[in-house]
Amino acid sequence: MIDAIFSSVKGELMEEFGSKFNLDSSQSVRVAEVSEHSLKDTLSKHLASGNVGDILQLLNGEASINSNPIVSNMVGNLVSSLMSKLGLSSTMATSLSNYVVPFVLDKIAAKKPSNGFDISSLTELISGGENGLADSMKSALGDSISNKFGKLFG
Repeated sequence: MIDAIFSSVKGELMEEFGSKFNLDSSQSVRVAEVSEHSLKDTLSKHLASGNVGDILQLLNGEASINSNPIVSNMVGNLVSSLMSKLGLSSTMATSLSNYVVPFVLDKIAAKKPSNGFDISSLTELISGGENGLADSMKSALGDSISNKFGKLFG
């Protein structure tokens, strides 16, 4: 899903990077690429380690973004990635991360099923299914996570 979210909002993000953070188009592209990779990696690691309940709470809006350990981990990993891969200052990397992570999570939450995410719908989203969201999530998380959850729940 993160691939699909980033694809659909990349232009908006890059505009924000320019207007709010004074990044040029080349820098904006690199920040978007690093952000996408970092968020996918962090979420994949949490899913693979069994943090399904915490992820469900986050995606269903039952946990505050501000106090959620997964969100904190996503922000921290993104800060580190932006600093190490792009040479950004800690201040700039933190500002960008604190903008990007909630932005992307809001876009994911907007795709929530009417009755909310549950283990079954999360598994369906990861392993595939009849809706576009399932295919998006599978694409974002990669086959390795899909296979792990297939074994876990199948």
